Amino acid sequence: MSDILDFSEIAMLPESILTEYNETLSKLTKDLTKKIKLFERLGNDLTKTAENLEKIQLENEEKMSEILEAFDKQQSKTAVMLKETKDTLGTILQVQEGLKDKRRHIINQNQELPFFTADHDTEAEEMMKHKKENQQERIEDETKKDELSDFTEAPSEPIKKKNFTELKQANEKLWQSIE
Repeated sequence: MSDILDFSEIAMLPESILTEYNETLSKLTKDLTKKIKLFERLGNDLTKTAENLEKIQLENEEKMSEILEAFDKQQSKTAVMLKETKDTLGTILQVQEGLKDKRRHIINQNQELPFFTADHDTEAEEMMKHKKENQQERIEDETKKDELSDFTEAPSEPIKKKNFTELKQANEKLWQSIE
């Protein structure tokens, strides 16, 4: 005989046992109902949490995209500013070279003028001094051009998806080198 009673056996049980059996069934049903509601609530909470996490992830992706876009724009602006700075420096160096050429021309013209002094040694010393100064200025100008060209060349390819702090530091170093 099994532990499960069929309807004919249940009908033969005394009423006190049936009442107790009904109360036990009622309690078990209530407990089961409470547990089902609890699981439904937990399921709803998990669903809401998952939706919130998904929203946060989308917002973070949008913000990262905006940051990368802003960085790309800033990098483009920096490259343009570097080119403009390089062009300006080139113009300044050309003007400076032109002024030096004019100075040399004036010095050469002055050297061709007759001196009304008897001290020819002083004249020769001055001419040598001017010649050395001109040579030294040319050497300094060429050195400056070489140094400036190292700092004014824009990067050949844009920097993508690096640590934002590293990019910020690189940008600050770039501005410091320009100053």
